[in-house]
Amino acid sequence: MKLRGCLADCSRGGPTDMTPQTSAVSHNQQVVAVGGDLVGSSQLHNRAEVQAILKSSIEKVNSEFASLLLVPFQIVLGDEFQAALKPHALPDTLELTWRFQCLLYPVHVRFVIGLGGLDTPLLENPGEMDGEAFRRARDALMTSPGTFYQMRIVTGDAVVSELINHTLRLMEIVRSRWSDHHWEYVIAYQDAGTQQGASDILSVSRQAVSKGLNIASYRELRKTREIDRNASIAYCRNQMSCISPSATYWVAFRTMQPSRLHGQEVENAFRDA
Repeated sequence: MKLRGCLADCSRGGPTDMTPQTSAVSHNQQVVAVGGDLVGSSQLHNRAEVQAILKSSIEKVNSEFASLLLVPFQIVLGDEFQAALKPHALPDTLELTWRFQCLLYPVHVRFVIGLGGLDTPLLENPGEMDGEAFRRARDALMTSPGTFYQMRIVTGDAVVSELINHTLRLMEIVRSRWSDHHWEYVIAYQDAGTQQGASDILSVSRQAVSKGLNIASYRELRKTREIDRNASIAYCRNQMSCISPSATYWVAFRTMQPSRLHGQEVENAFRDA
């Protein structure tokens, strides 16, 4: 994946105003850099249609995750897109990127994510921004050359990053075995919120939806995603203390209640620290 701007060469909720929040971040303050790329898009015959779906998906994600964005997602070159998020948004990048995957299926997307400082001001074009976050995203891109992955994260702690990335890889392996029907069941279930709702969307029995979700290991994957999210929250919290993120990682995420954790909670902690 070739990423434009600093990701390419770094050797050195609801509708809202999408103007970059230049007053929200000073130089060297942390941001989350996210880069996405459509997999195998050059081989698609319906590129114009896919490009239109990509633009529509970006608009939806920018709207749904507006409170997390410093610079909204934009296409920077071809089918590559980037954004800069608030530092507390790291835990929510898992849901954000998964939203992209579901919106764009059957086209797959590869993501690289870096958490770190920002050396330039916030700019309207995320491809022109520079800093530690973008260099770490590039590091994620260069990790394990020749090995395909759909998402990699680089934080300031190698142990946390490695653990999150290993679980992400395991989830990718499971999803790689999904049939089109499994994807349909999962996406319909997420859109409807219930198995009955999914069965109505797909015009199949509720039992068929339940069986499809079980075969796809959907609940196990969702729980694993929650664990990765909690790991990110633990890392963000421990960044504000003198305790090593690696040393407290297991205790932190095992004692958390995922349903009660939100990016806003982490943002409040950043502000109050």
